[in-house]
Amino acid sequence: TITDQVRKFYLNVFDDEKICTIPLGVDTRLFKPPKTQLEKENHEILFAGYLYKLKGVDFLIKAMHMIARKRKDVELRIVGNGPDKPRLIKMAEALKIKDKVIFEGIIPYTKMPEHYRQCDIFCFPTMGEPFGKATIEAMACAKPVIASNVGGPAEIIEDGKTGILVPVAQPKILALKILELLEDESTMKRIGANARKAITEKYSWEKIAEEYHKLYTSLN
Repeated sequence: TITDQVRKFYLNVFDDEKICTIPLGVDTRLFKPPKTQLEKENHEILFAGYLYKLKGVDFLIKAMHMIARKRKDVELRIVGNGPDKPRLIKMAEALKIKDKVIFEGIIPYTKMPEHYRQCDIFCFPTMGEPFGKATIEAMACAKPVIASNVGGPAEIIEDGKTGILVPVAQPKILALKILELLEDESTMKRIGANARKAITEKYSWEKIAEEYHKLYTSLN
């Protein structure tokens, strides 16, 4: 299984000793920090994923509405497509922040590292997620991640050290945590560096391959 949360489901069917948890991995040579500090006019919050209700993007847009009241130099970029996109666009328009929310659409996977490196904070406000691959991709790029304290992200992120965990469906708290990070560059860099280290140690494809090798060898 890819997380201990998923493992618990299988405990109803299989004996514990017959279940092994090995997470998904990330190419840490492709997803890596920028060589130099990128210069840009505005700060950027990034989300990447399939746009449907469970991803909780509407809470991120509501949080962006609160952020825009306090700071004019922050933008939200949403990468991905899905059935919820028209509703999310209308929400941004209704909240009068359509100029602050950029719907990027679908982009080639090989271009994703550029988007992670360009952002200041990656947000993943999911309401339920067995893993959350985008989380480890952003962390591999040494970006601070703010994610819901649920499912995969709750297992991947060490709150306050390798990322920030927030309650599900709480846009006010999400907005507050984003603003706190943006105002504390040293904490952003510290969390980003810790995130990169954690990913290389546990989630690189080399480490995942070692875990599968150990598992297959144990079956002989």
